[in-house]
Amino acid sequence: AAVRVTGGPGRAERERRLLRSESAGRRQIGTSLRETLSQELAGIAYTLWTVQQQTTSQPEVAALLQRSIAMLNGALATARTLSRGASPLAPEHGGLCKALRDLAGTRVRVSCGLAPELDARLDVLAAEHVHGIALDAVECALADPDPEAVVAISLTTRDDRLLLEIVDAGRGAAARYEEPAATSMMRFRAEQLHGSLTFDARPDGSVAVTCACPLPVVPPTG
Repeated sequence: AAVRVTGGPGRAERERRLLRSESAGRRQIGTSLRETLSQELAGIAYTLWTVQQQTTSQPEVAALLQRSIAMLNGALATARTLSRGASPLAPEHGGLCKALRDLAGTRVRVSCGLAPELDARLDVLAAEHVHGIALDAVECALADPDPEAVVAISLTTRDDRLLLEIVDAGRGAAARYEEPAATSMMRFRAEQLHGSLTFDARPDGSVAVTCACPLPVVPPTG
């Protein structure tokens, strides 16, 4: 006769604890991939990019550096795929619009005109580059100690392009963006998005930082 063995009344709870532990472990691995490996790869790509800007007289070296940057971007994409769900900009965590709105404060105003269904389809790595440009511009703008100086962030779409604009209305804004150290990482991120980055000094003394890039969406599946 067959003998049936049961796990006793505590088996279900033990299985739940095991599943929770496994889930927490996967999230930790994903977070490590995103916050450690991905950041290191991005740092290496940025370093190569800065060297590439200085080797215009050596086209063969510049081409080699460009290929190296492309390979690192491929590795970054792989790391993001392996850690999907770990990024705060992933759709399940609210996407790019939520991440930008989280920057809002007494001196930062945020307007996001991105449709929710489009936000959910944004490539996470590209969204992190867009968010990074906004972060760098806000950090630069908030260097103005005037508590009345407001930074306005807007994200919209136009003709299949994503448009990010950060307006720094603080005193001496133009001088802040003339410093290469203040803008080089923003320029790097814009290039990775295959987009453009402009700094428009306005008559009222404010500066508009604008990044325009092709919509970085993930094609629908199924």
